Amino acid sequence: MPTPCAAIGCPNRNDRGTRAKGITFHRFPTDKNRQKKWVANLKRGHWEPSPNAQVCSNHFTPQSFDRTGQTVRLREGVEPTILSVSDQPPKQSSIQNLPPVLGTSQEKQNIDPDGIPKVLGRCLRRKNPGDHTYATRETPKQLKQRLNEVVDRLQACKKKLKIEQQRRRRLALRVDRLHSVLDSLRRRQYITVDCAEMLESSVSSMVQLLKEGQGTGPNHNAEGEWDDL
Repeated sequence: MPTPCAAIGCPNRNDRGTRAKGITFHRFPTDKNRQKKWVANLKRGHWEPSPNAQVCSNHFTPQSFDRTGQTVRLREGVEPTILSVSDQPPKQSSIQNLPPVLGTSQEKQNIDPDGIPKVLGRCLRRKNPGDHTYATRETPKQLKQRLNEVVDRLQACKKKLKIEQQRRRRLALRVDRLHSVLDSLRRRQYITVDCAEMLESSVSSMVQLLKEGQGTGPNHNAEGEWDDL
């Protein structure tokens, strides 16, 4: 168990939480005369400290410590002289260093009846939600309806995109088929070279028109497909 401080009424114990606050603990001196002085200063009467008895640093003056090494040690011959927190010199409050709030009549006018500065009061007041650019006056039902409309339009666009992609794939297959037919007719000499070049030029022109969105003709139906030749 953590060793408590030997000073009467001191709540400090030699544990990790107390040491984290910068409080150190120090054993009684082995010299019997110095032990009696420590016990007398701590108002412990005829109490005899055990070998593990300790006193925390709150009962020593700041000049009692040697902090030059890694371990905080007591200087030679020092004694505990502070019995309680009330015996320590009071710390100067930081509030005393602040300028007075109500120094002039002009400053008094800037304070509302509740004692809160008017500038701070304006910041704390809740603004109307309509004052914000990101606010909306629509009901949750109206917002849900708008969301459903946007989702429907998105689905329609996806469907059109899918149809267009399928149409282009079918068109590419038909163009490849036409080129294969022209090559076969040329090899068999069913058509002349000039005729083959004219047909290839026509096919390329129709493909270009379709890519530009102008492909309408006798063999091009309303769904974007080509009738088999």
